[in-house]
Amino acid sequence: MMNEYQQPSTVITIEFLLNSGERFVVSDFISGPQPDAAIQAVGEQLASDMNEGKLRHFAYWEGDTYQYEVVKMDQVAAFSITFNEGDAEGGEE
Repeated sequence: MMNEYQQPSTVITIEFLLNSGERFVVSDFISGPQPDAAIQAVGEQLASDMNEGKLRHFAYWEGDTYQYEVVKMDQVAAFSITFNEGDAEGGEE
């Protein structure tokens, strides 16, 4: 149950294309009243991390399986972020 101070969470999907040609997909979460601005901020941070060789960690449930993924960002050639507005928790009823 969400209290009055919590922002709704939105699940986003990030698809990475590595320099090797391998593709994989992870999930992450954003919050706030404007998901497009939050997605833009995530994209800008990922792009910045690509040049610095940082490790990004993603932990999430996919069905009954808990996933923990780590991406070495200097191995990423490209990425794409998507979300389905219907996946936002606490959306309008």
